[in-house]
Amino acid sequence: MFILKKHFIKIVLLSLCGMLIFTNTSFAEENDSFELNATIMKIDLGNKMMVVAEKDIHLLIKNVKGKMHWQTIFRDAKGNTISPNTLKLRDRVLVQIEEESSGKLIALEVQKVK
Repeated sequence: MFILKKHFIKIVLLSLCGMLIFTNTSFAEENDSFELNATIMKIDLGNKMMVVAEKDIHLLIKNVKGKMHWQTIFRDAKGNTISPNTLKLRDRVLVQIEEESSGKLIALEVQKVK
């Protein structure tokens, strides 16, 4: 009986240590996200960048079989998907942003606001 209790305590302690390591690792990989509601100060689709409220925001694009596809979602005020080419300076937008641990701001979604 004593041997069983001894191993039980070791198993419980090892399990707790494993859970602590897992939770610390998963929290370290999380990025902060927030919304920004402001006007476009600069937009450069060629360099996958825009400036909103004096913040440099990177736009996501992916090359699929030689064709470029935007990963950042662009929407009009009604929520319909639009081309990023329709955005212009001084458009008011609501931007869903994810901040990487390096401080780089990534636009997940850009929606025009009325």
